[in-house]
Amino acid sequence: MKEITVLPCHDSKRKVKVPDIPLFKYLPDLKDELDKNLISKEEALRLYRAMILQRAFEYTIRDLDNKRLVPYEGFEFRGSTHLSVGQEAAQTGAICALTRDDYIAVHHRAHGHCLSKGIFAYDEMSDDELKDVLSTADENEFSVEKYDNLLAAVVDYHLYRMVAEALGKETGYCRGRGGAMHIADFSVGHLGANAIVGGGYPIATGAALAVSKLNENRVVLCAIGDGSMNNGVAHESMNFATMAQ
Repeated sequence: MKEITVLPCHDSKRKVKVPDIPLFKYLPDLKDELDKNLISKEEALRLYRAMILQRAFEYTIRDLDNKRLVPYEGFEFRGSTHLSVGQEAAQTGAICALTRDDYIAVHHRAHGHCLSKGIFAYDEMSDDELKDVLSTADENEFSVEKYDNLLAAVVDYHLYRMVAEALGKETGYCRGRGGAMHIADFSVGHLGANAIVGGGYPIATGAALAVSKLNENRVVLCAIGDGSMNNGVAHESMNFATMAQ
C-alpha cells in the first residue's frame, strides 16, 4: 500500500502552492520537423492523405444524412451517426503509431480510427495478403477490375465497406448490424466502436489482459473522451489494469 500523509484540518485561511504548469512547449512546425529529419516527406504525405480521406468520409456521411447527397430518388438515411470532423489529426496520429497487430477499442465518433487502422495496416501487408483482403470483394459486390494498383483497390474496398456498414448494408464490416457507431474490423485489430460512453474501457482492458496472458507483443489503444470519466467502468478498468503494477 502507498502511504499518504493527510494534514489535519485547519480553520485558518491557507493557500496551496503548486509548481508552474508549462504550456506550448512543443512549437516546431512541419518545415522544422522535415529539416531536422524528425519525419520524412513521404510519411508526412501519408498522414495527410489519411486525414483528407477521413474528412471526405465524414462529409459524405453528413451529406447522406441531411439529404444534400441523394444517391437515388426516395433514399432515406436510417439510424444515427456521430461525426469526428476536426479530430482527424488526433485519430490519425494515434493510429499511425501502432502496428497492424495492435488492437484498438474506440468510442462512438470513431470513423477515423477505423479508416486509419485499415489504411496503416494495409501499408504493412504483402501483395498476397492484400489479395486475401480482396477475396471477399465479389460477394460484397465490389468490382476490382478497374484497378491496376492493388493497395489502391484495398483502400477503396475498405471505404466501401465502411459506408456500407453506416448504411446498414449486408456488405458492411458487421453486415449492417452495427452501423457507424458499432463498426469493427477484427482482421486489422479493430475491436469495435461503442455507443456507450466509456464502453471501450473494459473491452480494451480485457484485450490487454489476453495479450499479457498469451505473452504477445501487442499494444492495446483505448480512445476515450473526458465525458467517459463519470462512467463506473472507467475507474474499474483503470484500477484493474494497474493492480498488477
